[in-house]
Amino acid sequence: MDIVGSMARRRVSIRSRLFWLLGGMSLITLLAVNLVWLPGTIYHVRENNVELQRVAVRGVGDQIKFFLEQKVQEIKHQAMLFHLAFLGGCARHR
Repeated sequence: MDIVGSMARRRVSIRSRLFWLLGGMSLITLLAVNLVWLPGTIYHVRENNVELQRVAVRGVGDQIKFFLEQKVQEIKHQAMLFHLAFLGGCARHR
């Protein structure tokens, strides 16, 4: 059984040949475009991911700083109230 010989004897229509030719060319074109486009896109995605991480870290840092500043203000306010109460208590005991 000669496969090549049997295929050569079989008549293939021009439509079928054009279909396979255009389909193959389309796949090769798609592959070529992806090989050119994909590496640059992957680079930009990684670059944007790094920038996004930097921004996120800065945002978290700013939130922590704001939270700590609020706590410092609250502690100062409580210290002033305690100090006034302490001075008022000391004045009564004299």
